Amino acid sequence: MKKITVFGLMLISALAIDNPMADILKDYENKCNAGDEMACGVAGGVYDFAFEAYGVKQDYGKAMKFYKKGCDNGNYRSCNNLGFMYENEKGVKRDYKKAFELYTKSCDIGNDALGCRNLGFLYINKHVSGINEKQAFLEGIGRVKKSCDITPDFTACRFLGDVYLELNEKNDAMKYYQRACTAGATDNVVQSFEEGVKLWQLTCGMYELLKQGSR
Repeated sequence: MKKITVFGLMLISALAIDNPMADILKDYENKCNAGDEMACGVAGGVYDFAFEAYGVKQDYGKAMKFYKKGCDNGNYRSCNNLGFMYENEKGVKRDYKKAFELYTKSCDIGNDALGCRNLGFLYINKHVSGINEKQAFLEGIGRVKKSCDITPDFTACRFLGDVYLELNEKNDAMKYYQRACTAGATDNVVQSFEEGVKLWQLTCGMYELLKQGSR
């Protein structure tokens, strides 16, 4: 079943009642300023990804402002999103240390699947200082596993499937490919990106292949 995101609901509202997106966004900003941390995350996301066709221009500065307010007030997905901006230079100079702090808060305190995945990859890609390569990999794998366990997150679960397949641990590989296949059917594929669909199909195919080989 396809999930309807908060952004999707905003679009539906804007179209259904002929209410400009900018007006709906203003309502979320007001709710954020009144202490609604979820509204902060929504407002940040709209400015981050932009809905210019609906009258909202991309503004990374405002996105960071609302993500920070959401994060500070306990919306841990906002912590992840703000960390992603620091990691990927979205309107700010790249700062792996800041990204690490925000991903850690999102994952270790908020148990947010995306925060755990991004924190895991930050470790694995050697962007965390003060830790040797082996320990960084182990820490990273632990966070990626947590991400897969929470949602499960398609990218995290597929990555684990690839890791265990490379280690020739086929039962574990099959387990994580199956989780990724299930996650992709509800989360990844509904994004409608052709490459995402192909990757999901490949992942499900890997699971079926390993399952047949285990009989």
